Parts: sequence; structure tokens; C-alpha cells
Amino acid sequence: MILGVPFEGGILMMQRFGRGIAGACDGPEAILRRLKGASYEILDLSEYQLKVTDERRDNSIAVQEDNETIIEAHRQIEKVAERFASEDRLISVGGDHSITYPLMKGVCKVNNDIKIGLIYIDSHFDLRPLETHVGVPGLISSGNPFFRIIEDPGIPVFPENMVAIGIHHSDTPIFNEMRQYADSKGMTTIYDRETVEIEKVEDTVGCVMDGVDGLYLSLDIDAVSGIRGVSAAASVGISREVWLQLVQTITGTGKVIGVDLVETSSRGNAVVDDDTVQLACDTIRTICSL
Repeated sequence: MILGVPFEGGILMMQRFGRGIAGACDGPEAILRRLKGASYEILDLSEYQLKVTDERRDNSIAVQEDNETIIEAHRQIEKVAERFASEDRLISVGGDHSITYPLMKGVCKVNNDIKIGLIYIDSHFDLRPLETHVGVPGLISSGNPFFRIIEDPGIPVFPENMVAIGIHHSDTPIFNEMRQYADSKGMTTIYDRETVEIEKVEDTVGCVMDGVDGLYLSLDIDAVSGIRGVSAAASVGISREVWLQLVQTITGTGKVIGVDLVETSSRGNAVVDDDTVQLACDTIRTICSL
């Protein structure tokens, strides 16, 4: 059973800071209906979808209400993830990257007696600290799921057992802040340009994951070069071949207890780009076959 999580509140919150393109809530249905014969459940999260209008964008009361809505939506996602993980390994399709936090939290609740590692493939660090807008602090977005995971003592994942793969280097202040944070916590970072040497990447992942009993794998499809139907396309990215090889290698360890595939997006159009849906389906099929 595959879990569809059509939620993009994290992206809509980021739009208050001039970042993010809506449409990630359209990804799950576009992908899952293409997977012929697949058994799936799509969460009904319609009551938690935000509406960031011009009137609400910079209104402090509206910002606080929207943040509370995201928190409640994540609680509901966590409960369902816990149910799925108690029955089998969680395989989920989003949605924006903010959902990795509640999904992983639900998986960890079920697997609280083992040592868990986290691998995410993404062109972005998504380690932003919780931001403040119009005086409202602690805002949750699709840019801070891994910061939340590291800082939450209720998620028993040590940063030294975390690997970020496919990160695109930038000279912006926020990138340097996130890079320094990752380094200070002992995370391993593999940049997009380094993934051409796939054997070295696999060796690095193997070393970091040595001694870990279970793995959570988060896949942001915007890490792939040339992909258009995503929330924030990579300016360079990794190849499709490397993407699928890494998914196969990591899933093939037999340690994966939870997976999410996120950020497939219609970008506000009526449909999601067909090529992007096809790669997402190929990715899910690779995971399920192993």
C-alpha cells in the first residue's frame, strides 16, 4: 500500500518570503493513478490547505493561523504514517518536503527500538531554521524539515547518521548558514557534482550507515537535472541514471523502513509534466521491486 500525501502548506508558507511555486499537492494523484495495479490510499487533507491571499500574506493573525494549520496537518500525517509503518514499510508520495518531518516521526514511533539513519537526495539542504514573518516566529515550511528532525529530541536520529546527496552549491548567505549547520552537526554532504563518481558515493553512504539498523529515505525529485514538473528545479542536478541507481542501491540494503518521494508539482497548471510523472513512477517501481 502506497500513501499519497497531497499537502503543500510548507510551500505556501514560504511564498510569504517570496519563495516557492504552488502545485505540489497535485503530485500524488498524478503519480499514483499512473501506477497501474498499485494499491494506494490518498489522504484527504483538504481542510488543511492554506489560502495565501494578498489580504492574508502579511497579516500576523493569518500567519499564525496558517502555521497552526500546518502543525495540525502534520499531526494527522504522522498518525497515518505510524499506522502504515506498523503494518509494513512506509512508501509515500507527496506533497511538499515539509511532510518528511511527520512521516519520519510516525515511522520512528513504530521503530523506536532500533538505530535509524536518514538519507535524503535533494538539490537543497532544507535545513533552514524556523523563520519569522510579521512578528510571528517558528514558521514551518518546506525549507526546514531536516532542521526540525535534527532539533526534535523525539526523533531518535543522530546527524552523524544522516547523508544529504545531490546538494547544489551556492554562495548565498543562507546556503552557507545551512552548510555550516550541517557540518557542525556531523552530517555528511555529497554535492551534485560529486555524484558522477557513483562508486565513491555508494562507499560514503555505506560507511555512514554502518551500524544502522533501519533507514529512512527521502527523495526530492527536484534533485534530477532537467526535470520540469517540480516545485524548485535544480540549476544543475544529478542525472536520472544516478538517481535511479542510488534509489536501487539504498533500497537494496534491505534496511529501508520508510520512503517519501516529494515535490512533484503541476506548478499551478492543470496537469503535472508527463516526463516528471514518468520518472516518479519509475522511482516508485524501483523501490517496490526491492
